[in-house]
Amino acid sequence: MQYLVVSLLFEGEMSSNQLREELMRRGYARSRVAFSRLMGRMVTGAIVTYAICDDVPEGVDSLERQNRYQVSNLGVILWKAAREFYLSFDPPPEGLEAVEVSVAEFAEYGPKERKKMVSEQFLDEVMDNFEKERKRYGL
Repeated sequence: MQYLVVSLLFEGEMSSNQLREELMRRGYARSRVAFSRLMGRMVTGAIVTYAICDDVPEGVDSLERQNRYQVSNLGVILWKAAREFYLSFDPPPEGLEAVEVSVAEFAEYGPKERKKMVSEQFLDEVMDNFEKERKRYGL
């Protein structure tokens, strides 16, 4: 979600409402509380910066504060690192078959069934790549 928020902010500064509406338009509906927490974590992590908008549009309660967000320099660096990380993966090994199952259904399976559904070799490769990238970026 943070990757998407930073991607949206590359287009320019956005208000809380604009950003939330754009996320919902793309199918990522979040409550105001969940959105506020997400943005709070991103501000605390210095991924985005914000300013309180003094201009209150007509018809909007003046008590409803509008934050305006911008991506920070660190946010750009982290976005680039995440993009590079995900693009660095080789395609899945031959013989790995995709299984269509929702997360909720997957959680209902026991460990043995899940193990059958996911190739251990593929997971090992993912974790090795993750460790390499983590060390590379000092995370």
